[in-house]
Amino acid sequence: MEGTEDAYKGTQTHVLVQKQLEDVILTQQAAYDKLRQSVDTEHMVSSKQYEAVFKMLEEERAAHSETKSKLSDTQDQLAFCQGEVEVLSRQIAREKAQFEQTFGLLKTKALTETVRNIELENKCHEIEKQCEDRTDILSDKDHQIEALTRRLQSQKDHYERKLSELTIQMKQEAYIAQTLVDGNTGHRT
Repeated sequence: MEGTEDAYKGTQTHVLVQKQLEDVILTQQAAYDKLRQSVDTEHMVSSKQYEAVFKMLEEERAAHSETKSKLSDTQDQLAFCQGEVEVLSRQIAREKAQFEQTFGLLKTKALTETVRNIELENKCHEIEKQCEDRTDILSDKDHQIEALTRRLQSQKDHYERKLSELTIQMKQEAYIAQTLVDGNTGHRT
């Protein structure tokens, strides 16, 4: 039994050593995993990469400083331009108000002149009509005067003939009367 006992003890030792070896391997595996995880999480960077990134950072800072300076200049220019725009806007507003006032006055004057022109045209048409009417009246009067002149001339001619006839008749009657008077006087003797 002693041999089985030694064999049993040897197997037990062997199991114990194997178990301890497994524990060591597991511990080493855990340490390896932890180290690998730490390397992965810390992102080890090479010095070349570091210098390149640092140089890029310096260049970026210089560019940022230049951009900041340009921004400041541009903001100054913008402020100046905004001031000019404000001045020009006020000037345009004044000129617009003045233009609208002048335009309003001119529009009112034009409207007044248009109304006046229409009134003058109407008055002119009325006077032209009156002139035409008076011309027609004068023409009628001229015709009447011509007719009356002819009538007067006719009456004058008629009365002159009558007067001439009456004068002749009076002379005849005077002659007859004288002849009668002379004939009566000649009989008495």
